[in-house]
Amino acid sequence: MAKKHTGFWAVLVLLISFTVFYGCAGEAGGDARRIEVGTFEGLSAETERQIKFDFLHTYLDPQGQLSLSIDDVQIDYYIGNYNGYEIIVFLGNQRSLSGFVIEDLIFDFPRLDTKMLLWKQDGNSANGHFYDADDITYMYYALNLLTLDDLHNIYALYLACDMWNGDFESLGLSAETERQMKLDYYTALPEYEQLYIPSINHVWFDYYLGTYNDYVIMVMQSTLPAISIINVGGFEFSFSHVATMYAWNSENGQFYIIGPGSLAELDYNDFMTADDIESMYDLYLIYH
Repeated sequence: MAKKHTGFWAVLVLLISFTVFYGCAGEAGGDARRIEVGTFEGLSAETERQIKFDFLHTYLDPQGQLSLSIDDVQIDYYIGNYNGYEIIVFLGNQRSLSGFVIEDLIFDFPRLDTKMLLWKQDGNSANGHFYDADDITYMYYALNLLTLDDLHNIYALYLACDMWNGDFESLGLSAETERQMKLDYYTALPEYEQLYIPSINHVWFDYYLGTYNDYVIMVMQSTLPAISIINVGGFEFSFSHVATMYAWNSENGQFYIIGPGSLAELDYNDFMTADDIESMYDLYLIYH
């Protein structure tokens, strides 16, 4: 689930050694583009523009050959300022868990190719410099700046950045509802399964297929690649991995399996009409 990335920790080692702390701000999921600058608490509009400018010319268009501007750069999360270093997160585009593990604490991000960067202005110049994991790995190994207490403090800061909810808002599911569903699912897990899913941030919904009479339909896929077909009301829902379709009841917080049929705990006909099932299939087609 999570990928160990020790070099990435060099960023965090520097973070804990700095003094000024603002906290985390950002947009859940990072899908909505933020063109307006100056909306992150603790980060001035001028500095944000400069960070975007430097990111554009460092990562997106280093040769200056593309027709891009800072409006094409989105800072998804601003962690804070530490002794002149601004800490920002740029989420990748592909929705999939990625991250690293250290001291049994799992730091996951909801996108592949997520960049957590440290930026600092270069002397009297307006331009700044980015420090990624590869740049400062040596500083991590050479300087024992990180204690276990520091690690837990950083983990608390990381958890405060709610990057894991809100992916389905454009389809009608609010981040608050998604968060509650994950909490209900996690709470109901047997204790032995919680060893493999250590927090609600590691409950991963792959599909949201609509809300019908207080039931929210979600699909969760395993990591096992195999064609999985679930038939609902004459419609065929096909998935690339072994999949389970759930109905979450917003009144009692319970999850019920509705497919595959052999595992069904609830008959979808009890709460869905033929029109509902057709609407659910229309949502399914959006993903394909």
